Amino acid sequence: MFNIQEYLKKFRALSSTEGEVKDATVAVIEAKIGTVLSPSEVVYRGKQVFITAHPAVKNEIMLRRREVVAAIQAKTSLVVRDIR
Repeated sequence: MFNIQEYLKKFRALSSTEGEVKDATVAVIEAKIGTVLSPSEVVYRGKQVFITAHPAVKNEIMLRRREVVAAIQAKTSLVVRDIR
């Protein structure tokens, strides 16, 4: 018989991964750059993190892109390939 609870576990995991990456990204950017972002300014889609903050903040993040991506991957078990 089909168990709906087992089926819905897949979708619970999807939302938690996005939240995990958002929290890790906010913490890493605050530690590495010193800028505080809200989780609503971070979008995780397709192994990429998109920042929707002020352009000056995004420039500062882009200058240290490799550091930030490496730190995010160290904090989470998920793959983050790029920040845009």
